Amino acid sequence: MKCSELPSRLAIDSSVVLTYLLGESLADLVEECILFSDREVYLPSTALAEIYYVTCRLKGREVARRLVRTLKDSETVEIVSGLDEVVGELKCDRAISLADCYVIALARTMGAGGCVRQEGEGARQGDGEGVLQCKSAVFGGFR
Repeated sequence: MKCSELPSRLAIDSSVVLTYLLGESLADLVEECILFSDREVYLPSTALAEIYYVTCRLKGREVARRLVRTLKDSETVEIVSGLDEVVGELKCDRAISLADCYVIALARTMGAGGCVRQEGEGARQGDGEGVLQCKSAVFGGFR
């Protein structure tokens, strides 16, 4: 792929940023053609949480915090900010889906309850369809 073949506006996911940050085989291409180019680059806020928890697990919380703050402050990518660090903390500590982490973070922030669908072996009903789990964030149901 040549840089000139890429559109002037790109939406990317966490894997593109992590490829660059972790120095993987396509890091040079990502640096030159995407992150440090004249293109408009967009990163969904959920990607920040993914970048946070992967970095947290590999390099620790402080490195993850600094990285997310640097990304938010940079003009390299445009990010919708929100609950990303809270979600990253949740995901770093738990083996649950990222979507569930967003529900828990939102519930905690708003002082509300949260409901998530639980499937597989963790579900309490044997019908294979999953179970709706609701807990109170206010009283510590989500930890």
